[in-house]
Amino acid sequence: MKPISVHVSESDYEAFRKAARQRGEPIAHLIREAMATYRVEHLERRTPLRGLEVADGTREQEALPDRVEIHDEIADRHVARETTTGSDPSERRHAETDAADESTASHVEGPGSDTGTAA
Repeated sequence: MKPISVHVSESDYEAFRKAARQRGEPIAHLIREAMATYRVEHLERRTPLRGLEVADGTREQEALPDRVEIHDEIADRHVARETTTGSDPSERRHAETDAADESTASHVEGPGSDTGTAA
């Protein structure tokens, strides 16, 4: 490593001294960490992702659908599900509720409880 000498403000020095003591590390380690972070975030040249070429063997992604297309697809699936079940949605909802009520009742009453049937 290259040794350097740096003049810092009293407040910066105190902040690093306290942080180093709390972390159980030397101040020099925190300063090296801060310099490395600054180098990556401010000094190194980064290519924006949009500037990168598409790799061979892949294709560009299609544009994502907008909200209207998504809502239309959901509605189409809902209509298709209703026509394949052949029942009114409100009837299906009541049947699902009844089935859930029966399931809950069997869990609450449990095996061997008196439900009006002879054992």
